Amino acid sequence: MKLTDKQCRFADAVSSGINPSAAYRDIYNVKSDRLATANEASSRLMRNSKVAARIEAVSEAARAATASEIAWSRSRYLKELETNLDGSRNSGAWPAANGALQMLGKVTGHLDSKVTVETNLQATVNVIHSLSDAVLDELASLSGPESIDTGADAAIIEAQYQLLGPAPEP
Repeated sequence: MKLTDKQCRFADAVSSGINPSAAYRDIYNVKSDRLATANEASSRLMRNSKVAARIEAVSEAARAATASEIAWSRSRYLKELETNLDGSRNSGAWPAANGALQMLGKVTGHLDSKVTVETNLQATVNVIHSLSDAVLDELASLSGPESIDTGADAAIIEAQYQLLGPAPEP
């Protein structure tokens, strides 16, 4: 036996998230003095195998459509990021290009969301910190005393260098 028009409308309403009793009252025009009857009737309809199958089919179709929209949104998002990356590179806007590249990495799963980008100063300090004393002495001997900056910036770099030293062992 085929579902009636009202049973189809009921199943569609329930699959869209409407409470079964409210859907039944609306579709079957139940008066307020018959609410208990409407609750019982909606419960019976929910147990009807054909109505339940329709609810499941409509719900599954809605989930598939939503998944399709999400996939399209991700694809569109990636295309926009690639466009931003290319535009930033072409105009020489390197911070914007790096930001777009970082977002691409996060969206594609190549970078986790906690990635931090080092500033040039931090990167320089990290490289210097990783060099052995022998290499540092050799580099110091290659440059003349006139090339050593002893100004305020040098003190800041030295202070940052000391902060990045190895953590004390417990």
